Amino acid sequence: MLDKRTEMVLLTINGMCEEGSYKIIKCEDLLAQIPSKMRPDKDGLADIISYLEEREYIKCKYSDENVYCLAPLPKGRLYKETLEEKMKNHFSYGRLVVMAFLGSVLGGALGAVIHAIIISLLG
Repeated sequence: MLDKRTEMVLLTINGMCEEGSYKIIKCEDLLAQIPSKMRPDKDGLADIISYLEEREYIKCKYSDENVYCLAPLPKGRLYKETLEEKMKNHFSYGRLVVMAFLGSVLGGALGAVIHAIIISLLG
C-alpha cells in the first residue's frame, strides 16, 4: 500500500503515459498535474520516483534534475486499475444507500397521503 503522496505521483505518471510506453516528462509538468496539497518538492519527487522504481511500479530509463524518462510497469498499471475499481464499487454502494433512503422517504410520504385520503372519505 502506498501513501497518498506516492499514490498521487504514480497515478499522475500512469495518466501521462497512458499508452504504457516510455515518455519524457519534465519535472515541472509532472508537479503541475499534482494537487497543491499533495505536491512534493523536486527532491521529494526524486525520492518518490526512486521508491516507485525500486518496488517495480515504474521504470525510469533516464533522469536528471528537470527531466525524467518514465514508463509505468504492469504492477503500477494494476494498482491504478484496482484503485479505480475500488472507487467505482464505493460509489455504487453510496448510490445504493441514497436510493434506499429516498425510497423509504417516498414510501412514507405515499403512505401518509393514502391514509389522509382514506380518513377524508370515511370521516
